[in-house]
Amino acid sequence: MIHNWDCAVIEVAVANRGRPFKWGSTDCVTLTRRCLKTMLGVDPWAEVLPRYRTKKVALKAALDIDAVTAIESSGGLEVARAFATAGDVGIGPELDDHGLPAVAFLLPSRKALFSTAADGVLIVDHLTLPVGTRFFRYGE
Repeated sequence: MIHNWDCAVIEVAVANRGRPFKWGSTDCVTLTRRCLKTMLGVDPWAEVLPRYRTKKVALKAALDIDAVTAIESSGGLEVARAFATAGDVGIGPELDDHGLPAVAFLLPSRKALFSTAADGVLIVDHLTLPVGTRFFRYGE
């Protein structure tokens, strides 16, 4: 892990908060991927999930490999909700408005970074993520 990664991911989150949703830039998967790379120094999803700039390519990627399989095959280990903490990745129990799994990156101070097409990039209390959200940890 990168020294002071927690400060660096807060900078990523604050720089993106309020920006409109854009494929390959501010969608929830791309934001989470950017935070993971900031935290770990490498992109753990590089081998399992292609980068994209369009909805069509994002949907194709989601059809090729589901989110949980992608996370587990790239080294993410599931942790119980009660133990979820900064640096963990949350996968929502329902699909978003594009038919894709909702993904969030947990920030320090019980916050979560994610985005929606309607609201753009949001930072919320991670305890407000839906019941049934699964959490995964990298770097241990």
